[in-house]
Amino acid sequence: MKQLLLAALTLFIIQTASAQYREQGNDKKIFISAGGEIGAPSSTPYNFTYGASAQAEVKIINSLGLTLTGEYIAYNYKNTLFMGANTQQHPSFIPLKAGLKYYTGSNFFFAGEIGSTVQSNSGVSNMLVYSLGFGFNIPVNKFSGIDIGFSYQNYDQSQYQTTGLKVAYRVGW
Repeated sequence: MKQLLLAALTLFIIQTASAQYREQGNDKKIFISAGGEIGAPSSTPYNFTYGASAQAEVKIINSLGLTLTGEYIAYNYKNTLFMGANTQQHPSFIPLKAGLKYYTGSNFFFAGEIGSTVQSNSGVSNMLVYSLGFGFNIPVNKFSGIDIGFSYQNYDQSQYQTTGLKVAYRVGW
């Protein structure tokens, strides 16, 4: 029942945002967004991830954009959230990725990115990272909106796989 209610609410938000987006017109070609991320790692000794990201997008055609993304992602070990001193250092990463964002409707999109990352607290560098996801944009006014995206991100070291949620403020011109 909860899943059905959540699905209905999501469809209502997408439809409302889509109507607002069509009314405002889609003449923006460059977008900048910044926001926060949380995630759930799979098959790892970590229980969640958190971080921030910034993204630049340039639309090449109305339904396709090129993206450049910079992030900071930290992994938290299980059972150490409220412990004062931890002997193990939590890994954190700084991925830099490039990719494509394909809009299927006026505000719903699919995205794919690939790039390189540095593990900021251990010096490990040049790990391959890729992400695949989808999301939607909720227009706030003529120039800005809120991007909500869901993605799967994987590093070339198999212990770092995350399914996450990103919420970002987006500005276009």
